[in-house]
Amino acid sequence: MLAPIVAALAVGGCGGDSGDAEGDGGGGVDSSEGVSTSSLSKPEFVKRANSVCAMETVGLAEEAATFVEMQRRRRHKPLPVLTADLAHFVLLPAIERQLWRLYQLIGKLGAPRGDEERIDEALDLERLAVDAVATTHRIPSLKAVYRPFRASARIFRAYGLGACANGPAPPVGVSISRP
Repeated sequence: MLAPIVAALAVGGCGGDSGDAEGDGGGGVDSSEGVSTSSLSKPEFVKRANSVCAMETVGLAEEAATFVEMQRRRRHKPLPVLTADLAHFVLLPAIERQLWRLYQLIGKLGAPRGDEERIDEALDLERLAVDAVATTHRIPSLKAVYRPFRASARIFRAYGLGACANGPAPPVGVSISRP
């Protein structure tokens, strides 16, 4: 997503369908209200959340490669501009879809009792990272795209949500190089 588009579609303002991540019609959660409590066990929550996050990155490497090739055919852009475009048009939309699906899952099921603040903190940090990248017009490398996600990735991984961690490096297979 591009900076203007990303800013307009930032997770707090994303639409999306009214179905939840499990597809049975539950709505999302207002991120400003925090995370609710669930009767789900931590292992069941982790399993469902990782599944939701993994779905949103399927095909991301191919989508990124296609985007970069298309941009290179159209005209030459400096690498920092091409990297920013890739982040704005391909990578951030995937991260925002992932984040939105997590909000939907949590809105329907809640977080395991006692873990609400931890999950809420990770989601808040993820949103801040999306905003930071969305407002950057020149990004020197893919690693720089994912650097703002380090704090949220650390929390997600420590909790067992590795599929939801977006950093500190790009996903496997996503690359960009000089022509």
